[in-house]
Amino acid sequence: MKRFGVISLMLFAFIIGFASTYSCGGGSNSNAADYAPLVHEHAAGDITSGELDISLIPSHSHSDYALSSHSHDDYADSTHGHDGADITSGTVPVGRLPVGSSSGDVAAGDHTHAVGDIPGSIDADTFGGYTGTFIDDLYEATCLLYGRMGAEAPSNINCDSFYKKVFITSSVFNGSLGGLSGADTFCQNAADNAAVAGTYLAWLSDSTTAVKDTFIKSQHPYVLLDGRIFAWNWNDLAVKSISTYLEIDENGATVTDESVWTGTLPSGESYSTNSGEQCDNWTSEAGVYSGLAGRSSSGTSGWSMMMGLQLCSNSYRLFCFEQ
Repeated sequence: MKRFGVISLMLFAFIIGFASTYSCGGGSNSNAADYAPLVHEHAAGDITSGELDISLIPSHSHSDYALSSHSHDDYADSTHGHDGADITSGTVPVGRLPVGSSSGDVAAGDHTHAVGDIPGSIDADTFGGYTGTFIDDLYEATCLLYGRMGAEAPSNINCDSFYKKVFITSSVFNGSLGGLSGADTFCQNAADNAAVAGTYLAWLSDSTTAVKDTFIKSQHPYVLLDGRIFAWNWNDLAVKSISTYLEIDENGATVTDESVWTGTLPSGESYSTNSGEQCDNWTSEAGVYSGLAGRSSSGTSGWSMMMGLQLCSNSYRLFCFEQ
């Protein structure tokens, strides 16, 4: 009986200990619904939703959390906008900018401006084909400046539209020129053969037709083929305020001190209404006729009449004027 009591006591103690062991919480068998130690970790894919506080993410690089080949649309709506100061570097395609016509707008490459939109200075290269009075005056002033210096104007300025070219022929002729039309042909042929652009008439009058009646009276300068100004305009031909000689021929060569058939006063009027003093209206070389001659070496109004009346049998040059 005494032995049975000891065994019973030991069995009771074992049962109490076993129950005590399994009735107290603890251990590391927690699940996601419970709690997890701070040092636990997840395998890739464990977290499939929700957000992470950025401060809890360890130091990482861009490629750790985003594909290196991702595009702008991956992380921003294509229709989002920027404030003026948002973009501080890089470039923006012009085609995506709004078109404006005032000086403060940003404009696409094919936009146009109205007169006055652009303040300040404009490079001469941007003038293009604009033919406004201001641009004409500016171009002409530039051409005049270079012409006065005897130098070529910049290649982007076409001075031919403001100048009228003049030259003396390299060939000589007696008084039988085939009339005024024949003399004009000699001038035009000389220009064409030397590749001098333009339409040319001879500075020549007869008893019935004067230069002033057939010439275009230019308000722009008359210039030699080397760029020097011969006269400022039609009216200046009569007074010759510039002492330049008309001494450059169609080939660009200098002709020194040569006589020239003119039959014309510096004003463009005919020297005489007597055909006998116009080499029978420039159809004869007979010694009984005469004609008025000028001089290539005259820088005054004498350029058109300096030599006075000369026998039509003489061989002289012609002055040719662009129209």
